Amino acid sequence: MKGNVLTQKNDFNPNQLNYFIDKFNKKCKKKVFNLEDQYVGPNAALEVANLLVYNEHFIHLNLSKNSIGDYGARCIAGALRENTTIIHVDLSNNAICYEGAAEIFEMLAENENIVSLKLNSLEGLNRNRIDVRGMRPISNCLKQNQILQFLDLSGSSITNEGLMYLADGLEHNRSLVSLNISDNELGPKVQPLVKPLMVCNLLELDISNNKLGDAGLQVLINIFQQTSGTYSRLQSFNIAKNNITSFGATKVFDILSKNLTVKKLIMDENNLTGRGISGIVSLLFENSTLDHLSFYDCGLNYEGADALGTGLSRNFHVHTLIIGKNPIKDDGIKLLHSGIKENSSISTLDLSGCRIQDDGAKLIAELITNNHGLTKIDLKDNHIYDDGGLALVNAVRLNKRVTKLNLERNSMSYKYVQDIQRTIKSHASELTRQSAASFVQEMVYLKEFENQKYAVAQEGKIFDAKQKELNDELNYQNDLLEHYREDEAEKLELLEDEYAQILDEIRKADRTNYEQDDQAQQLKADMESEIHLITFQTTQAFNEIEELNRQIKKEKEAIDQTRINYERQISKLKVELGDRERVVNHLESTVNSTENQVNKLKEEKTRTPRSPMAKLETKKTDVRSPGKRSGSIMGEETRSPLIKVRASSKGFTGAVGTLDNTDNVLTGQVSSPKIPSSKTGKSGSRIKIKTNKTNPKTGKGK
Repeated sequence: MKGNVLTQKNDFNPNQLNYFIDKFNKKCKKKVFNLEDQYVGPNAALEVANLLVYNEHFIHLNLSKNSIGDYGARCIAGALRENTTIIHVDLSNNAICYEGAAEIFEMLAENENIVSLKLNSLEGLNRNRIDVRGMRPISNCLKQNQILQFLDLSGSSITNEGLMYLADGLEHNRSLVSLNISDNELGPKVQPLVKPLMVCNLLELDISNNKLGDAGLQVLINIFQQTSGTYSRLQSFNIAKNNITSFGATKVFDILSKNLTVKKLIMDENNLTGRGISGIVSLLFENSTLDHLSFYDCGLNYEGADALGTGLSRNFHVHTLIIGKNPIKDDGIKLLHSGIKENSSISTLDLSGCRIQDDGAKLIAELITNNHGLTKIDLKDNHIYDDGGLALVNAVRLNKRVTKLNLERNSMSYKYVQDIQRTIKSHASELTRQSAASFVQEMVYLKEFENQKYAVAQEGKIFDAKQKELNDELNYQNDLLEHYREDEAEKLELLEDEYAQILDEIRKADRTNYEQDDQAQQLKADMESEIHLITFQTTQAFNEIEELNRQIKKEKEAIDQTRINYERQISKLKVELGDRERVVNHLESTVNSTENQVNKLKEEKTRTPRSPMAKLETKKTDVRSPGKRSGSIMGEETRSPLIKVRASSKGFTGAVGTLDNTDNVLTGQVSSPKIPSSKTGKSGSRIKIKTNKTNPKTGKGK
């Protein structure tokens, strides 16, 4: 208390201590440590934490609507690490920011007692603002803690980024059954939450008063799709005040029509006007699990009432129907009445603020009279007058099961309201008397049970004796088991030592393998580079070989062409050689014939002497005639006879001249075939033929 005063910077007043003690005694009962709205500040929170460290009496801690702040949250978290009895913690509206929230979540990761935590913010001062920085530790908290079942983080400034940490923890948590994240700053991007909600065991989800819209809702309802045997186990689904239209509502109705888990659907304060609400008919026809439907302030009109009446005419599972603050009016009540007049499953009906008048009230009175399943009806904030009030009075008198009929803020006479309340109380008293009679019968049964219990007690003593013997035997067996455990523990230590050695060897082997892998990788890289180089060189060599092959082919073709030319020339030369051989043979024969003629002339000369005139003519024939090519047989000028022969293309032609008696010279022309030239291509040649001649001095011939 003194710490609280110091926090508020006020003087300490001892009288306040007595006031605090009295209030503490009144509120802190039944193991509940309740300091709600007691102006507890950070320093006072420290004192509370000191009390909780060693206290094992309280199981419920309520510090809501105070201002302990981050420092106080840190102190409470430290105390809860030591305390083993607190199972419920309420720290709502305490001006806790991300630092204090992080301390609480880190504590929860280690705590094995707390099953319920409230860090929410209600309307008013000292709102908790966790934001994304405070949400980071919740991921590890939900992964480690498998005890926490109820978590309330509503109104704590959580964004979609902070939701990712929550989703990560939910995916590995199997203990949480209720999650409240309403009144935050969540937008349509809620995809990270889908998979965790399909695998966790969450039963209640409150995501109301956010900004999901139709787009976010279409993403979120995928949790009800059965894929690979996994689907959400949610039983309560609250999506109120999320800017949802009738289009998004139709998607919800379609997917829930075959759902077997959701029992409570709340879609309050969404704009469901138009014909989209007609999809609820198929939902009510096909779904047999829903028992609570709430469409408060959704803009439902005549069409909405028609759809609800049609659907409820064949649905006998819905117990609670809340459609207050919708402009249904008397026409809508008429359609709704026709649908549920014989449906005895509906026990709670909220029609507050629906602009109902006397005609509609009479229909509701008829419904109360005939349907004995109705027990609670809310008709406040309507326009019901005395006619409708009188009809309701008569209906309540006939239906004794009605326990609540709210007619506040209507225009009927107050006497009708009082009459209805007295009737309901009378019915309640009668029900109480009936219950008392059943209780008396139950007491008789309990007395008989007590007598039987005495007999059982005697048998229990005998059983205790036998139990003692069994306990002694059990203790003996426990001693043996303890010795066995000690022996096994020693063996386990030895095995652990061996295991540690094996681990060291494995680590060494791993390091060796890593080194070898590195070497192998380096060798592989070197080989790859070398292979790349060799491949490059091989490619170059192949290119060079192809170029050389092309050159060799060209050279070979040139050589072949040259060889062909040479062969042609050789053949021509062979032809020319043959021709020349024939010419030579012909010349030889001609020479032989000429020699024979010369010999004949010599013989004639020896027989007939020559005159001086004949010598003169012989000398003239030695002179070569101009314009003629002739062959001459040359010897000595004065002593050797000479024969000149002209070669032509058709052969040798010539004439044998006269032979001088003194010089023995023969002049003439010899005809011979033309010899073609291999180089010039011209025909004709000059041939000199030597003949034998007798030297007059020596008498020898040349």
